Amino acid sequence: MKKVDKGRVIIYLTIMLCIFSFEWVDRFSISILIDPIEKDLGIADRHVGLINGALFALMYSLSGFLFSYLVNRAGSGRLLAVASLGSGLFTILGGLACGLWSFAFSRLAVAFSEGGCSPVCYYIISRHFPDHYRARAISVYNSGISLGIWIGLSAGGMLAPWLGWRYTLFALGVPGVVLAIGAWCMIRERAVAAQDSHTEGASFFSGLRFLLVRKSYWLTCVAYTLLVMASAGFESWCPAYLIRSRGLTVEQAGNISGLVEGIGGIAGTIAAGVLCDYLVKRNSRAYALIPLVACVLVNLSMVAFFETTGALSYLFYACVIFGIGAYLSPVLSLSQEVLPPAQKALGATVMLVSMSVIGAGGGNYLVGILSDSYKAAGAADPLQSAFLSMLVTVLPAGFCLLLACRYIVGDIDDARRMESSHLPA
Repeated sequence: MKKVDKGRVIIYLTIMLCIFSFEWVDRFSISILIDPIEKDLGIADRHVGLINGALFALMYSLSGFLFSYLVNRAGSGRLLAVASLGSGLFTILGGLACGLWSFAFSRLAVAFSEGGCSPVCYYIISRHFPDHYRARAISVYNSGISLGIWIGLSAGGMLAPWLGWRYTLFALGVPGVVLAIGAWCMIRERAVAAQDSHTEGASFFSGLRFLLVRKSYWLTCVAYTLLVMASAGFESWCPAYLIRSRGLTVEQAGNISGLVEGIGGIAGTIAAGVLCDYLVKRNSRAYALIPLVACVLVNLSMVAFFETTGALSYLFYACVIFGIGAYLSPVLSLSQEVLPPAQKALGATVMLVSMSVIGAGGGNYLVGILSDSYKAAGAADPLQSAFLSMLVTVLPAGFCLLLACRYIVGDIDDARRMESSHLPA
């Protein structure tokens, strides 16, 4: 592993955090702008759910595979700059949409650009952070999700009444362009495939076959995908729920959702990363047990959120987001620990693809479909009914996490033996 000084590592992590945060600013600014966009463009919940859910996730994932292939063959700083530049420019382009198809094109172009970010960033983290700090580094990076949601909802809620949804997207796309320049100039890693030949994976399909052998890997991948299916739909549609069902204005919903997502999500992500680094020194099964505990917290808190009102309700909302934040770092850290160097980038990409396409994409789309269906059936609160229906994914997810505990120790030991001997997978 290439050594870098502490100052450079901090710079790298800061740039990656900022770029990743503004990916989520883009995604969740759309969540708070759903109603004015639908009214202006003449589209329905199912259209937004499909475009910003399943199709967005599919394009995001295809891009992730491409960038994970290129990351060993091109400079990681340049790839990250390209991803950030595309994200910013196409977010701005989204403000020019005049109908369903132009809106869909801009969102899918954003998805393709943003899909390259995480494979490159996880590659950089795996090269520059030792094992005993990696979960914390991943948790700091992933706190960009909550930070971005906070900024996206708050900024979207404040700017939309003043500028309208089109100019709001213009404003939120500019930072991506600026950060692209920073990544190009500051992250100056060269291609390393020729230098570190043992990090070259075998063929794509043989790599996938290797991932299936790692039972702890694919069990946690399935579990996390199922958990994200329920939680991502809730996060994406909750601002609309606050507006429609609780009578909040766009600005109020943006401020409340942004504050809850920011504080709760960042706290959950960082806490899980620190706790994971501490506990896995004693028992590596903590990689699966921490998400399992978080899963219980999320579901109990979500039910309590719908059954209460006022400040207490928003406290339970924060507990839901805290638990959702605690899922990610242990699971992605495990994906780096149970795989040898040749498979780390592919392993992270496959997990993110599953999470994005089936989990987030499927969850967002299903909530939109269920909401429309419950509305047609005359339900008193269609979105609430849709959220609660999605909780059926929790039991199989918990079973997969418990089953993964049987295999984690052996898989980690095997991966470390392969890494120490520099054998290709």
